[in-house]
Amino acid sequence: MNDIPFIVWWGSVICRLTFDTTINFYLLYNIIHRGKYEKKIKNIIETKSLVSTNNNEMIHMSKYINKILTYRYYNDEDNKICTLQSQYKPFLVNENLMIFKIQDSNDFTCYIIADKVLNKIIISFRGSRSLLNVETTMGLKTTTNKSGTFQKEIYKILKNKQQLIYSCLRYLLNEFINTPELIIVGYSLGGGYSSLFSYLFIDEIKKSDILYSFVNNMICITYGSIKIMDGKTRDKMNQMIQKKKLVFIRYITQGDPIPNYPVNDTLYHPGFQNYYCDNHFLDISEKIKNTVSSFVLSKKYKSNIEYKKMNCSVKPTNKNNPLNHMIQCFIDYTTIQNISFQQPIKENDLLLTKIYNSKEITDCKKQNIQKSFRIHEKTKINDKDLLF
Repeated sequence: MNDIPFIVWWGSVICRLTFDTTINFYLLYNIIHRGKYEKKIKNIIETKSLVSTNNNEMIHMSKYINKILTYRYYNDEDNKICTLQSQYKPFLVNENLMIFKIQDSNDFTCYIIADKVLNKIIISFRGSRSLLNVETTMGLKTTTNKSGTFQKEIYKILKNKQQLIYSCLRYLLNEFINTPELIIVGYSLGGGYSSLFSYLFIDEIKKSDILYSFVNNMICITYGSIKIMDGKTRDKMNQMIQKKKLVFIRYITQGDPIPNYPVNDTLYHPGFQNYYCDNHFLDISEKIKNTVSSFVLSKKYKSNIEYKKMNCSVKPTNKNNPLNHMIQCFIDYTTIQNISFQQPIKENDLLLTKIYNSKEITDCKKQNIQKSFRIHEKTKINDKDLLF
């Protein structure tokens, strides 16, 4: 079981980019999808086939991605907004891409990406900025309603964003992209949001809704995800998977303790197709200090990474180390601490950002690419409201 679907590796790349600022997410997404591996990504991802990728090829691609991320943080200190602008200026124009970003004051961020070239809409839920935030969010309390039983705080946070996400999806289907496949990914805490969103989506969307076109046409992939639902709700979601209403894949790096949280015997992971993979490279303990509490990266970053082949099994190992949470399918998450996050958002407010450009874009000044507005999380947003 050494080879895993290419889309699993690709989803980990998207999850890693979700930690970045809005402009840099847009730029890095374009660099990756219109750069060295453009044809390979397009040929595989635009199909609905779960094509596997061998270890050696995955290692080469990961080196390329990690090098971009490493260079971006250690050699571009004078121009943080316009990352490598002169070298990557051609990537600033992409009329086939539209992005929404939703943020709140509770360490919640998700990107909604519509890509006409891949004919996909991707929802990527960001992991927590700090494991301390994870501990705060991941209480042991649960909440029960007609949909099922879930971890209380995570359900509450996502529920307040759910209708806004639906509005963004309806807008994209009506105004921008035709009959795409829906892909939902999430890392760590974001993996919990991904599982929960996928379940609620299928459970709640009515056949008369344009969003129902995604039922039987969606994939959810989680990476180092936390537990989110009780046994009965898990069984209900597993029935959805068995009926092929969605494809669900769960990826775990061997030795990652986070999937064991919350430490609650009544909460479980959904799904059948699990990959427990040993994909360490280098001794990452040499690069990181105080990872458990704050994801702080040591100043001496080693760029000469030594990659090892990935070994996967159907059963997890018992050797847990929090550092293993920072490597997902060969993609390096250790640089996330170097990212400047958005300005503070008031409690109960959401920041909705839209990115779309035309051939008139010639630089990466924020006002030329993105538009944002703040709304109360209880406000109902209609599709036409997103024409800002």
